[in-house]
Amino acid sequence: MLFYSHIVFADLIKKRIKITNTNDYYFGSVFPDIRYYLKMPRTFTHLGSDEILDYITEYPDQKNFLAGYYFHCVLDEMDVPSFVSDKFLSKLLKNVVTPKVKTVLLEYYFKENVTGFNPLNYLENNITKEFDIKPEALKHYSSMLNEYMNTDSLQVIVATLEKMGLTKFGSVEKYLSAAEFLEHHDHTRHMLFKALDLDKLNDLVLSKLEKNKSFDKLFATGIIKQV
Repeated sequence: MLFYSHIVFADLIKKRIKITNTNDYYFGSVFPDIRYYLKMPRTFTHLGSDEILDYITEYPDQKNFLAGYYFHCVLDEMDVPSFVSDKFLSKLLKNVVTPKVKTVLLEYYFKENVTGFNPLNYLENNITKEFDIKPEALKHYSSMLNEYMNTDSLQVIVATLEKMGLTKFGSVEKYLSAAEFLEHHDHTRHMLFKALDLDKLNDLVLSKLEKNKSFDKLFATGIIKQV
């Protein structure tokens, strides 16, 4: 998933868990993808869920940030964009919607249908220090995220991704191609948007999280509580 989609799902999940600092939580929900900007290997910031749970136990004062971080990595493992073709698209549409199109489609859909997020303030903590990520990099990353969150054009979205460094990973051209496909095929885009159902998608994500016991494992730390 892309950045805004992670924040949208973090907001959905927040209805199930007690969060005392929403900025830290949302920043945690997009923190792992700082690896694009810093040109880090994915494995450096995308940790296993058990490892993040260990961090929550070690640094309970950073529980909000780490809860967002935890669900970012869990959702990536679940491959949420794949749900789009499995549950919402006809066989005809499945044939034209590539994985990158699904990812951009979700991002574009959420930007049109889910709004109201406050700007993110960058956050330095024990985790960012342990990863040796400097405050200047965190500040610049949050600034780019805020710019990204405030734009609707797919072309601008992709341009911001390019500034974040996705070109170094060979992904931005595929996202740009997907964005151009959606922008130049209005009828298909409207069909895809109509096929999506936000409530059903939310229910599906929550049910998947419950099925793989993501909530249970988090609550088992005794640090993050259930609403």
